[in-house]
Parts: sequence; C-alpha cells; structure tokens
Amino acid sequence: MQEFLNLLTADLVNLIFLIIAMILMVLTFKLKDCIFRNKFIAFYKYDFLTNLELRQDLDQKISSLFNTQTPFFFTLIDINNLHIINKTQGYRAGDKVIQEVANELKLLMKKQKTSHIYRIGGDEFVIISTQDISNALNPLKKASFCSTFYNNDKTYNDLFDEADNQLMQIKQKKIQQGEFLDRRKSYR
Repeated sequence: MQEFLNLLTADLVNLIFLIIAMILMVLTFKLKDCIFRNKFIAFYKYDFLTNLELRQDLDQKISSLFNTQTPFFFTLIDINNLHIINKTQGYRAGDKVIQEVANELKLLMKKQKTSHIYRIGGDEFVIISTQDISNALNPLKKASFCSTFYNNDKTYNDLFDEADNQLMQIKQKKIQQGEFLDRRKSYR
C-alpha cells in the first residue's frame, strides 16, 4: 500500500509540474504574440533614460500628420561630442549629457503646446511642431539642430534625409570653426 501511495504521489507531482509547464508555455506564447503585435506598448512607450517618446511614436505621429495633410516642422537635434564624451569620460557621463539635453529640450518646449519631443537614437532627438521652433532652440548649447518644413511635398524619408543632410553641414561647419571636435579622430 505504501508503495502505491508513493507512486501516486510521484505521479501527482509530475502532473502538477506538467500543468505548470504548459501554463508557462501558453503565457510565453501570448507574451510573444502581444509584443509582436505591439499590444504591449504601455510597457515601452517612453525612453527609459529621458522619459521621452520613442521612434515608433514619432512614426505614428508623422503618419497621422501625413494622412490629415497637416503642415509641420521636423526638427532634428544631435548632441555635440557625445561619442568623445563616451570614449574619454565613460558611458555614464554620456548618459548624463543625454539626460541634460532631454531636460533642456523639455524646458525649452514647455511653452510650445503644439510640439512633441522624441528620442530616436543614442544622441538624436526629433521635435514635431506645427510652428517654427528654431528661435526657441537657440539657447541649446550641447547640441546642434536644424528644421525642415513639411507641406504635403515630401516623403518621410525625404524629410528625414533633408534634415539629416542639413544637420551634417551645420556640424561640419562647427567642427571647422573649432566649436567642437571631429568624432572621426582619436581622442584617447
């Protein structure tokens, strides 16, 4: 009889583990499905370092503006010398600079009710606004920026490429004027 109870107990324990394993497999599948279908968006809606909206939010905003044919300014912002700061002072120092620029952008855009700020890369930000915010960004010291205007005349890629090319020219000019260093050179 004791042997029968031991076998029954072992079978019951195995059955419980099997049920738990099946539940975990189903939950894992559901989680992957949710992430795949962007249903888990509330979990990763904001950038963990800056608490700004992310690139997928920018893409949705621009799609919405394109669909409604709403003119807007696309402002691309890039932190000056972040690569060099990361290499010489470490990534924590670089993260601190990213946070400082994000906070400065939030402060500068506080009065601009029609502006949305997004962190789209390591040291890149985008502001979408229905009004020109260039003058409001002039006090920005640790980053370079440029704005392009969309009036139902460009694709998203054209808009981004135009801003990116203008920003590269601005940064190249600042490097030539000695305002900051060229990241392609070694500074270690």
